[in-house]
Amino acid sequence: MEEKKYKRKQIIVDKAFQAKFVFNVYIMLAILLLLLAIMVIIFTSQEMSGSVYAKIITMKNIRQVIMPLVLRITFALLIVAFAVISWRFLRLSHRIAGPIYRFKKSLELIKKGNLCQMVKIRKHDELQDVAELFCGAITSLNKKVKMIKKNSDSLKTILKQKKIAPSDINKIRKYQKEIEKTVGNFKV
Repeated sequence: MEEKKYKRKQIIVDKAFQAKFVFNVYIMLAILLLLLAIMVIIFTSQEMSGSVYAKIITMKNIRQVIMPLVLRITFALLIVAFAVISWRFLRLSHRIAGPIYRFKKSLELIKKGNLCQMVKIRKHDELQDVAELFCGAITSLNKKVKMIKKNSDSLKTILKQKKIAPSDINKIRKYQKEIEKTVGNFKV
């Protein structure tokens, strides 16, 4: 039997995060275009300042004056842009990768039975809503497991007695129903 591959049909799944991510890309592009324009204006005005009329006689002269400047400016701007964009997106990815790392570590401890493990992430990290849901789920599981342990201990106490009184049989049934109710919340 061939396994079906999951294909995401909805492109926008977290509007706030995705909008912030795209906004960052547009801001970086706008800054780079602004820097390019400023650098071209500054360098071309310096190059052509004293003898504007003498240098702009033919199109060939314009190309000879402006093209080398534009190429140098573009190359310098690309180097700066690469560094700035790399730094910005490294920070942004850190705000995503950090919480994912925390979730993985917490899940490893939960897998081993530690239901006291809560995920704490920094104030400006992404996935705050997921961390809140995660902690709520762990808290709920913790309460249910404590209820099962409490009822199980009560059953053990009653069953240790040599003779079980009829009133204790009703207690056993009550604890059994509470355990079944608590365990019934889980899908296994």
